[in-house]
Amino acid sequence: MIEFLYIVGFIATVAILLRSNLLYQKKITSCENLLLEKDTKLEKISLMENNGFTTIVEIDSLGNIKYISEKLLNKLAYSYDELINQSFNLIHEKDDYSLKIQNYYKLINKEIDNFTIDNRLISKEGKHIWFSCSYALLNEDNDVIIYCVDIDWRKQVEKSLRQSYELNELLLNSIETKVAAFDSNGDIIAVNRAMEELCLDNNIFRGPQLIDNFFSSYVGTTDNSKFLQNRDVLNNVKQVFNGNMNKYSFEYYYIQDFKKYWYLLTVKSLENGLGGVASYTDITRLKELEESLVKNEERYKNLLEILPVGIFVHDKNGVVYCNQSALKLLELENPGDILGQPLLNFVDLDYKIQFISRFTEGKSQFISGVKEVFVNSKNEKIHVEIEQGKILFEDETMTLFIVKDITEKINTIKYKNSIEEKDKQLQEALQYDKIKTEFFANISHELRTPINIIFSAIQVLNLKLDECGSAKPHMENYLSMVKQNCYRLLRLVNNLIDITKIDSGFLNIQTNNYDIVGIVENITLSVAQYIENRNVSLVFDTNVEEKIMAFDPDKMERIILNLLANAVKFTSEGGEIAVTITDKEDEVCISVRDTGIGIPEDKLKVIFERFRQVDKTLSRNREGSGIGLSLVKSLIELHGGTIELFSEYGKGSEFIITLPVKFVQESFILSDTNFWQENVEKINLEFSDIYA
Repeated sequence: MIEFLYIVGFIATVAILLRSNLLYQKKITSCENLLLEKDTKLEKISLMENNGFTTIVEIDSLGNIKYISEKLLNKLAYSYDELINQSFNLIHEKDDYSLKIQNYYKLINKEIDNFTIDNRLISKEGKHIWFSCSYALLNEDNDVIIYCVDIDWRKQVEKSLRQSYELNELLLNSIETKVAAFDSNGDIIAVNRAMEELCLDNNIFRGPQLIDNFFSSYVGTTDNSKFLQNRDVLNNVKQVFNGNMNKYSFEYYYIQDFKKYWYLLTVKSLENGLGGVASYTDITRLKELEESLVKNEERYKNLLEILPVGIFVHDKNGVVYCNQSALKLLELENPGDILGQPLLNFVDLDYKIQFISRFTEGKSQFISGVKEVFVNSKNEKIHVEIEQGKILFEDETMTLFIVKDITEKINTIKYKNSIEEKDKQLQEALQYDKIKTEFFANISHELRTPINIIFSAIQVLNLKLDECGSAKPHMENYLSMVKQNCYRLLRLVNNLIDITKIDSGFLNIQTNNYDIVGIVENITLSVAQYIENRNVSLVFDTNVEEKIMAFDPDKMERIILNLLANAVKFTSEGGEIAVTITDKEDEVCISVRDTGIGIPEDKLKVIFERFRQVDKTLSRNREGSGIGLSLVKSLIELHGGTIELFSEYGKGSEFIITLPVKFVQESFILSDTNFWQENVEKINLEFSDIYA
């Protein structure tokens, strides 16, 4: 029995559990359907939000938010929890309620299916954002779904356009330019204040006003030349208003009270091609300024052209303008030869770096007094002084170079300095010559006096030689040595005095007509015995027996004796000395050649310089002062002749004298018969440097 009751109880319990499970299963299914429906709705909402600018809000019948999209939350800077179950009015601008509330009640009462209005939503920071909101019923519970599209950017653009329109209208009404808008029929549809005043003054009003009537008042054909003299302009204006031409402008003038008044009329087609806008501007003052500017430009241009300095206008590429003085400075024929080229091309190579550093890299707006050197088209150097500055030329900032030719000034300064230097040198030379002349005059006096005394003493001693007995040969030798050295001193004194006179210009030659062949031959033969005693042969040769010409025989004697003495001095025993005269009609050549030691090639150019000797070692046994050949050259040049030296070291030397054939007028040909009777002393004098 008890077991039966347990079984019945167990069965009843199982039945109850099965019934309860069935009820729970129905509830679960219902919940699953609800969840599925909700997920489907959310998917649809999400799809709508992700594929456009739309955001969604769902509110219940009381206006509380049941759902709000994440995108809208982000725009308003709220979190989901901050707005869910809150009144939609929390984020709705109060000033926009009135229009929305009327339509909202109609929607709830099902008088309308939906409505759309523009209203502002308020972000968490209090910022107003414009949305276009579309309201519609969602279900029977009067839940409302709101589709919100962000139109804040459009509202901002509309605001900017409205402000721009107001600003443009303000600007149009504040300018003096008269502006009118026309339709395609030519009727005035809008004017600014300036045009309105003009229309009122001329009984032209807004409304139907034909183009012909308006423009005939301002662009008509009148006898007083007030406006244009034909209707071509009017036809072009009509073309603009009809959309056949985009824009047309023209200037015109009329004369009133002897004054010319200029106007600019511009008409422009509207974008739709139906009408246009006309602007009417008084440009009288502008025209007067332009005319004045043209006159001033012409005046300044003429002024620049006559300036005595070179004007160069330079942009970043090269010269864009130069005046006539600039062309003349560079020896150019026309501006095309320099335009477009940098001025640096005409700067001397040695001055280019200086020019670049001063004018190209410099930051100074004005530079003056800079001296440079240009090179003209003929490759001639020109000293210039430059000033540089910045100017506005043809609406562009350019560099102005003002170039002044100071070549003549530089040359004048150089010439002045040269004159001053030469004058200084002349004064110094004169002072030096004066001192030198006085010195050599003193030397002459101081040396000649003791030399003469010595000569006198020698003569006295010669008279007493017979009294010397066995010492006579020694005394004669000593007296000969003393006499020879006296000749050497006297020759040196004479040469120094003559050199001084030549330098000072006081040595004159006494020329007369002589037989040059006879005199040179006699001079040569007079030393023949002396030369042959040294075992050196002497040869004299000539291609003419007689040659009459003007010369100084005394100076000629010194020339020939000096050259012969040099030949003897440097010619060894067994050598040869040859004197040759060659007549060449207009000139006579005298050659003195020896077979001596010769002269090195590097000494040929200095042999005639004063106080210069070939080799000190060679001169010890062949004494000399280095004056002789210099004096010979000077004496020959006083005759208008020249002397040349040809020598090869170790083979001998040849001196060639060339004298021009000249004659002294009204002069007798003098004989040299007695002239050479007393020349022994002169020979001894010239040969005194040669020891026997």
